[in-house]
Parts: sequence; C-alpha cells; structure tokens
Amino acid sequence: MSEYDTTEDEFEQKSENIPERRHMNIISKLKTITSLLTVIVALAQLGLAQKEIPMLTEKGSIVLLFSGFSYEVGGIGHLQAAIRNDTSFTLQTVSFEMVGYDANGHEVKLCRSGRCSFGTLDPLNPGQARRITAAEDRAFFGTELPSKTEWKISEATYFIKYDIQSDPVVNEKFTISATFSVKGIGVEFRNKSTDVIEVAWDQSVYIDEDGNASRLIRNNVNLAEKDRPQPNTVIPPGSKLQETVFPVDRVKQENGKWVQTPILPEIAYLFDKDRLQMLRAKTSWVYGAYLPGTKLLTGKNSRLFLRLLVSDEKQNVTVTFKIANMIQ
Repeated sequence: MSEYDTTEDEFEQKSENIPERRHMNIISKLKTITSLLTVIVALAQLGLAQKEIPMLTEKGSIVLLFSGFSYEVGGIGHLQAAIRNDTSFTLQTVSFEMVGYDANGHEVKLCRSGRCSFGTLDPLNPGQARRITAAEDRAFFGTELPSKTEWKISEATYFIKYDIQSDPVVNEKFTISATFSVKGIGVEFRNKSTDVIEVAWDQSVYIDEDGNASRLIRNNVNLAEKDRPQPNTVIPPGSKLQETVFPVDRVKQENGKWVQTPILPEIAYLFDKDRLQMLRAKTSWVYGAYLPGTKLLTGKNSRLFLRLLVSDEKQNVTVTFKIANMIQ
C-alpha cells in the first residue's frame, strides 16, 4: 500500500470528522460575530451618556451629535451621528477618530486599522450641523473591548477670512474700481471721456505684499497659454469694461493639468499632533499645507499696476489693496 492510499476504516474516520470541523468553524465564526456585536453594543452604551461630544481644536469646538452604531455582517459598524460646527470659521472638510483605551489607559486596537476614522467632505458653516453620510460613516471593528473611548479631530480644514479694502481711481476721463478675492481680481473700467482708452495687459502687473511682480492673465484666457502675448482691450468713449484678472505666477501644473492657485492663502489646516507627526514622517504634501499663523498679512498692501493708453498716450494707474484683517 502506498503512502497515498486510504483504508476503508480511515476514510470513514475522516468522513466522520468533516461535520465536526464544520461545526467548529461555525462556532468560531459565531464567537467572532458575538465579540464584534459586544464591542459595538458596548461602544454605543459608552456614548449614550453624552449625546453632544465636543471635539476641541485651536479654533473652537466641533461637536459630535452621537446617536449610536448600527451593525453590518463582517464587523462593519455604521456611525449614527452628525457633527456641528461651533467655530467661527467655515469648515471645508473634517476628519475625526474614535480612540479606545483599556482600564490602564493604554490605547487598544479598536478598529482593524487601529483607530476608527470618520469624517465629512461637505463644507460646514458656523453653527451648521450635518449628518455623517454613508460614504464616511463606516468602521471595520476589531474584537477588543475598550473601557473608555475618546473622540478627537484628526484633521480639519477651514477657510481663512479676509477684509481687503481698496479705493477707486477717479479722474475726469475714467473711473477704475477693483474688488479683491483670493481667486481673482475683478476690475471695472468706465470711460467717461470722448477718447478711446486701451488696457495694455502685457504691460500691467500684480505686485504682491512682498513686492514681487507678476504679469496678469484674464479669466477668459486658456491657462496653458498663460505666457503668450495678450492683445490690448479697447474701451470706447462712454462705455465700461469688466474683467477678472489674476497673476500668472499663480498658475501651476498639477497632475498634467493647468490650474489656478489662490492669490493669498485660502485654506488652513488643523491637525492632531499625532497625525501631523505621522504625516511628516510618511508624506511630503503636508509640508506645503498652510498652518494657522504661518503668514501674518494684516496691515500689508498689494497693488494692481495698469498701463492704459488714452488717445495713444501712456498713462499708469495703480490700485492699492490694503489687507485690513486676516482672520485665521
């Protein structure tokens, strides 16, 4: 008999073991499911004592409005909750975590990846609440039961606020008014004269708060053609012209596409210190993320220098933008 042959008695013995093995596998799976359910029920009970859970940031609280968890086969828990923005800023995105600890205060692996992460990608105005949607409410729970949990913001972004002021340039021949935003500068020209006025775009520049000058590009120009000459724009007598312009040096190529970046910092990042440390060790993008207080621009000026041709005579006009306040 070869080593691969099986006697009738051995075959019967192995056949008898098959139901037993299946039974053991079913018991093992049931134990795992029971453990997962125990964890989820326990987590829900831990949160029931406090429906509103403040998650502190340096800009104020983002409040978790906790209702509980629902369970899905496979160890997937769904957070039933909303978040409310109690800061004075409009939030762009919010990521937050549930961290579990044992009785000795040591962190436990609450989810399969460690901490349980949730979030929202929808903007939140001050005072506004929004439910966590299906795309961001899932967590793959482990089987470790925590003695207590903590909710904390891991990363959030918010919009910086500016108060930027400028005075119109007025004389007997024209009026020029400009409105500044981080996405572009709106300019209105009014020709009050009986002469033709031209705007020489290729001889006009934006001068930033540090004195760096950049050519202008109009919003109707293909960004890929940013370095090409731009023809003058004619403003006939008694007419007006409205344009939006921005500096050429704010046009960048990202992932093979030309994009416009903000003239001034638009978004600030808030990081939990552990997450910031991890990102700095593993990624490079975080070094370009704007952190609150990186720039102090309140009281500084930028300028829009325009070259006009009035009856073929050159005339220089400067519109000054004063950053009266940068709230970050």
